[in-house]
Amino acid sequence: MVDGGGMERKARREGRRMGREKERGRREGREEDGERLRCCCGGKKDDRTKSFVSPRRCAGGENMELELVQIEMEEGMNVIIGQSHFIKTVEDVYEAMVNTVPGIRFGVAFCEASGARLIRFDGTDEALEKLAVKNAEKIGAGHTFVLFLEGAYPINILRHLRQVPEICSIFAATANPLQVVVAASDQGRGIMGVVDGEVPLGVEDEEGKKWRREFLRNIGYKR
Repeated sequence: MVDGGGMERKARREGRRMGREKERGRREGREEDGERLRCCCGGKKDDRTKSFVSPRRCAGGENMELELVQIEMEEGMNVIIGQSHFIKTVEDVYEAMVNTVPGIRFGVAFCEASGARLIRFDGTDEALEKLAVKNAEKIGAGHTFVLFLEGAYPINILRHLRQVPEICSIFAATANPLQVVVAASDQGRGIMGVVDGEVPLGVEDEEGKKWRREFLRNIGYKR
């Protein structure tokens, strides 16, 4: 009699092993020495954005490239990246920020997708405004915005930010190292997704659950 359960477990183990080897191969295939970036798919480094570029061709024959854009930010900062749809975004985000957290320091930059196609920006901190503009230029995707925060956290303002009429979606809200996956076509550029932080190292056990609950209470988010 065939042990179906045993065969399934064996197949799962083999699948996980192959997945680990594939991930290890991808990591070993990437190399950056300040001049070039290589990977298993034969990509190259874009001189403008200093990001990884992987060539693709869509079903309609139009050229497309995938780029991995590293967000520049200092330790202790938080960044929110999203999709919006109107020039009024900058002013409405400004009002949402200052009406939610008094004294908040932030800078926001928004990429127009038509007309003058300028990067519009505002904020309460000049350095954060410049950082938002710099990263918006690197991403270069129409109708996207980059918002940097200090003196507040995304959890404090995300609910109010989502209520801004122009905002369509939020891609990331984090203090982790962040990479943005951008698709570039003959028409323009768009955000496909993000790489937020690093990969999980395991699954929490009872000790991990205890630490999580105590941590939330120690920082005041639970009683």
